[in-house]
Amino acid sequence: MHSIFESIDFNNPKYDNLSKLEIELLNKFLDTKIYENASIYKEYEFMYEENNNIIHGIIDLLLIFDNKCIIVDYKLKNVDDEAYINQLNGYKKYIESIINKNTDIYLYSILDGLLIKK
Repeated sequence: MHSIFESIDFNNPKYDNLSKLEIELLNKFLDTKIYENASIYKEYEFMYEENNNIIHGIIDLLLIFDNKCIIVDYKLKNVDDEAYINQLNGYKKYIESIINKNTDIYLYSILDGLLIKK
């Protein structure tokens, strides 16, 4: 499912070669409309050095709006792990430092169809 989210055009989805379940799960996310009016960046990779440590990450979905950014991390089901929040906060810190916009962070449970702001 993660690869489908990576490759599909949210604004003009093509459902070729997707199963009924995959289409249903994808449409639950598309129905959130969180991506509307945003510049969309998928699998946004970054690397920087902090305190002699190399910090590397890949943001599943980065949405840049005129007044803010949104980071969405896809999870198949479990969105309650504290490690995910730490990971997202690291992403947020980096994005805010290079884009200079307030950034909201979300976890998305693909199987549950839940978009949760953290």
